[in-house]
Amino acid sequence: MLKKRYQQSKINFSNPFKGRRWLKILKTDKDLGLLLNSSCNLNSRSDLGFTFQVNKYGFHGGGRPNSDNVILGTSFGMGFGVDEGMNWFQLDKEFERSYFNLSMPVSPGNHLAALQKLYKGNYHTLIYVYHPNVWKIASGFYRARDSKKNIFEFLGWEVSIRSMFYKIPRHVLRLCYSYANRILFKYKINGEAYLANVNYNRYNVNSPEFQTSIIDLVKIFKKFKEVRVYRIPIKEQIIGGRITSRKLSSLNLNYDECWNRFLDNQDVQSMKNVSIFDLCKDSCSSLEFELSDYLPNDTHWSPSGNDKFYKIVSSTLHKKKDEIKF
Repeated sequence: MLKKRYQQSKINFSNPFKGRRWLKILKTDKDLGLLLNSSCNLNSRSDLGFTFQVNKYGFHGGGRPNSDNVILGTSFGMGFGVDEGMNWFQLDKEFERSYFNLSMPVSPGNHLAALQKLYKGNYHTLIYVYHPNVWKIASGFYRARDSKKNIFEFLGWEVSIRSMFYKIPRHVLRLCYSYANRILFKYKINGEAYLANVNYNRYNVNSPEFQTSIIDLVKIFKKFKEVRVYRIPIKEQIIGGRITSRKLSSLNLNYDECWNRFLDNQDVQSMKNVSIFDLCKDSCSSLEFELSDYLPNDTHWSPSGNDKFYKIVSSTLHKKKDEIKF
């Protein structure tokens, strides 16, 4: 029985203590980058603030490698921040049984390795959940690989209690600096305050790892009969449409630049099996994302956001490419 109540506003993994709890669930892998520790099935909310289960392959979801279809992406594809059964791909049992979810916040190269190592299906449909963090996360994993280090070593991630003694003061100082300089701010609406970061996953498209990411994404896409790429909006984009902020506008232009560079790639453009759903333009569904679809102090979807995304995916799955307008 769950004793701790689910509280959306309490979920915030920028906090070092919460971040430590998440890092303890992860383990490094030479080829796959990161895996979830299969012994860490959390059936209470005491650790993360929500329940979370890991399959025997080290991923989130049903763990059916013989499924016809696959889900890939970072943490939005993986499902994070809500109780088990509330993640978007779990809202329909038949849907979940039809997909092997290999989403993880790693590089496309690691996703490609996961497909080659674990997937046993016939490569029919790929749902790729595009979040702007894909490029920055990928860059870290490619650079870690080139330096012959795992991601914990490369980024200096630590999980010891001892490390908290210097991480907490640094975290407090960063918060003070960020709020003072309006890098972090709270946007209030309908009695709830939503945290925004004007530097969240800002990325330089001229970084060498950007092209490496696209090359590996193309390799992945070529394996499937159908690929359906869903570009999802995030809080900073929604807030940016409501207020006047030069820094936030600059961030959102950066997101568009990364996305457009990806779409303009000749290999991506030439792929007849790829359908694009740009939900930031709300062109594929009448369901528009609101701030209430996100956790107030974390980047991920709330239960309503998961429900909304599942409805969008399910409503577009059977559309042919020439029926899609974007």
